[in-house]
Parts: sequence; structure tokens; C-alpha cells
Amino acid sequence: MGRACGRRPFLSTRRPPGGQAKPIMDASFHRFSELFAQLGLPADDAGIRAFLATHAPLAAGIALADAPFWTPAQAALLRDEILEDADWAEVVDRLDAALRAPG
Repeated sequence: MGRACGRRPFLSTRRPPGGQAKPIMDASFHRFSELFAQLGLPADDAGIRAFLATHAPLAAGIALADAPFWTPAQAALLRDEILEDADWAEVVDRLDAALRAPG
């Protein structure tokens, strides 16, 4: 789950009228269902659970994008999102962790 470069949420500050500045997080995040849709997989709860049940646990020595069940396009998407630390990287990390959890 932890990448060497680490990804920190974007923090900004908002100052309410007459008040003290409060940090706020950038709300750009993606759900598992959105990632599954991007990957062309069933994106409903049952489809996600079935996918995880079928493919977990992923062996420790295999990078998520190198898992044998991805198509080349799916693997490229996963690899690119992590390498670019794109806004999808957090949910890709969550998928990686979910696939490594014992069934």
C-alpha cells in the first residue's frame, strides 16, 4: 500500500468571515466502483465482491499491474495511475491492499 513517494492529500485553508483559517481537504477521490468501471469490470457491489473473492489473495511478490488476470489495457491503466501518482492512485492502492488480504 505504501509507495516510496507517498501521496498526501491536498490541503488548503479556508477562512470563514471573522474566523480562524481551517484546513480543508481536496474532495477529489474515486470509489472502487468507479475504478472497476474504468477497468471494464462489473462495478456493482456483488461484482466487486466476486472479483476480490476470485483473485485474492495476490501473492506478495507480484505487483498489482503484473497480476495474470488483467488484460494488457487494464494493466497499463493501473501501472500508469501509480507511476503518475494520478488522482486514481489512492483507489488503486486500496484495490492492491484488498487483493492482498486473505480471503
